[in-house]
Amino acid sequence: MPTAIFAIIFYFAPEAAKPINIEQGPRLIGSIALTTILLPIISLLTLRFTSSISSFWLEDRKERVLPFFIMAVYYGATAYLLISRIPVNDFFTVILITMTLMVVVISLITIYWKISVHSTALCGLVGFILGLILKVPSAELLYPLIASILLAGTVMSARLALNAHTPGQIMGGSLVGFFMGAGSILIFT
Repeated sequence: MPTAIFAIIFYFAPEAAKPINIEQGPRLIGSIALTTILLPIISLLTLRFTSSISSFWLEDRKERVLPFFIMAVYYGATAYLLISRIPVNDFFTVILITMTLMVVVISLITIYWKISVHSTALCGLVGFILGLILKVPSAELLYPLIASILLAGTVMSARLALNAHTPGQIMGGSLVGFFMGAGSILIFT
C-alpha cells in the first residue's frame, strides 16, 4: 500500500508531493517498493525456509505476529530514512508514520485476535485518498478513490468466500485502516 498511495499522489495529485517533483517520483516509489515489498518478501521467505512459519499464507494467528513486527521495522526504517534524508512534506511524513503505526497496531491486535490485514491495508488506502481529496481537492483523485473502494470490496468479499476471515475480522480491519488513514490526513496535515 505505501507504493500505491505514493504513486497515486505523484500521478493524480502532484501538488501534494511538493517539494518533491514528478521527475523524482519513480525513483522514490521504487525505493519505497524495495523496502516495503521486496525486503518483507525476502524476510517471509527466510522465515518459511527456517521453519519459523508453516506456510506463506500465515493462516495461524500466532505465526502472523513475527512477520508483522518485522514488516513494522521495515516500514519504520523506510519512514525514518525518507523523512530524515529527503525534504518531504506533511502528507508524506504523516502517511509514512501512519502506515508504520498501522502495522504495529495490526501486530498488537494479532497477538490476541486474527484481524484482516487485507481489509486494513485496502481501507487504509481508501482513507488516505479520501483524506487527500478533502485536503487537496483534485478531481483526478476521484478515479483512484473509486478504484480503491472497488478493490477493497472485491478483496474483502474474496477473503470471506475463502473462509480466511470472519465478517468481524474483516470489519475490524476495515475500521482500523480507514480511520487511521483518513484520520491521520485530516488531523495532522
